[in-house]
Amino acid sequence: VQLMLESQNTNSGSLDFLAKPIMKFTNLFKNQTVPGKFSQYKISSSFIVNFWQSMLMLLVILFFMGISCALLKCFSSSKVSRGYMIIWAIVSTLKWNFFMIMYCGTVGDIVLYSALEFQTESLDDLASNLSLLVCAGFNLLTVIVIITMLHVIIRIRKSKNDAARNLTSDDIEKEWESFRAFFGTYKDAFFGQQIFLLVFIVRVACFNAIVGYAYDYPLLQAFLIASINLMMTLYLIITRPMKAKSGGMRS
Repeated sequence: VQLMLESQNTNSGSLDFLAKPIMKFTNLFKNQTVPGKFSQYKISSSFIVNFWQSMLMLLVILFFMGISCALLKCFSSSKVSRGYMIIWAIVSTLKWNFFMIMYCGTVGDIVLYSALEFQTESLDDLASNLSLLVCAGFNLLTVIVIITMLHVIIRIRKSKNDAARNLTSDDIEKEWESFRAFFGTYKDAFFGQQIFLLVFIVRVACFNAIVGYAYDYPLLQAFLIASINLMMTLYLIITRPMKAKSGGMRS
């Protein structure tokens, strides 16, 4: 977390062409005094100011997803054509695999920046209200992603155990191709293995929540973080969820 905070003001090099308009936009948001030692890292109290790079990245992914889906619809009249197959492969990767992978990688940031937003929100101007609304929206989206993840994994397990449908692992994999990120690299012998990504996300979210909310209690932070790491280690030892080699849904 410290490395992330220290690099907060140095990660914009790849987006230099957006620096000026983004700076004008972020200056609209009042920077309240952040709690604890967060002020040492010149971190803003506004969720939007802290999270704008990740938001922009996710919006770009959604934009290309929309274009890919539109192109797929244009080629839908000839589903055996080379163009359709190429677009279908792109859509399968972007919808929702790539978006979910990138989003899950930002959950820790969402939790930490939400902690700063919720503890400093003043609600005294439109920009502050907008930042709070966006913050709440991303937290709601995180809950939806977690529920979707559970839903997909449960449906996959039901399909494997549904003798009436008589589906092979390849059939199930193709049916859920758009959500391969949730199960593609994990074993599926039992439920505990398949939910590795969910467990990992919850672990990261809890870690950042502890950092963001329990900053006045370092001993409590140390105890909780050590406990979480111990439970995660035991989980990995017991379940061994990662496949030795990627590819398909076979263990």
